[in-house]
Amino acid sequence: MITKKAASIILLLAFSISMACADTQVSRYHEFDAGEIDTLRIDARVGTIQVEPSTSGKFEVELTITDEDGGGWFRRSPDLDNMDLRSRRNGDQLRLSFSEDKVKGEWIVRVPSLEQLDVELGVGTIKVLMAHFGIVADVGVGTIELQAQKTDIGSVDLSVGVGDTHINGGTDTESRRAMVSSETTAYGTGSKSIRARAGVGDVQAELI
Repeated sequence: MITKKAASIILLLAFSISMACADTQVSRYHEFDAGEIDTLRIDARVGTIQVEPSTSGKFEVELTITDEDGGGWFRRSPDLDNMDLRSRRNGDQLRLSFSEDKVKGEWIVRVPSLEQLDVELGVGTIKVLMAHFGIVADVGVGTIELQAQKTDIGSVDLSVGVGDTHINGGTDTESRRAMVSSETTAYGTGSKSIRARAGVGDVQAELI
């Protein structure tokens, strides 16, 4: 015979298991018309941001939001269902941001023709593929990996407070180290610029 105390324990365990099995990940998808947008700015707290070319002529954003702790038995999970990126258009600039606590965001952003990309991330990885535009990228702790067309980029300036910097494919490449910090500069044959900074981590760029 099950006592009231035993029944209460069983009910508590069942509730805990159901909470642990609750969804710990959601996905969001957005499209934005390119219009007259020349500058894209992305701000995020924790996660990964990958920027790549778009073939649709629109800005396409896939954002996967994940509970940082993966759910917990005795912890209240964040309400993922009510989370999404914020977007704002101001003149020729499109700004996308996601800075919710206790979660991380994994971004895939596909961009059409663009003049400038500005990305700021607190912790994680920024990765840009096949860029024809200028780039400003900053990460507090993590890595930055940039790939751009040599014929579009004029100068590349990378620096990190604690970590390493490296550039492939540029000309007149120069690296400087001071204790644990690192700086590397190089040049392409274009007119746009790349500037990338990390507080702690690794920063690398490739001109192709």
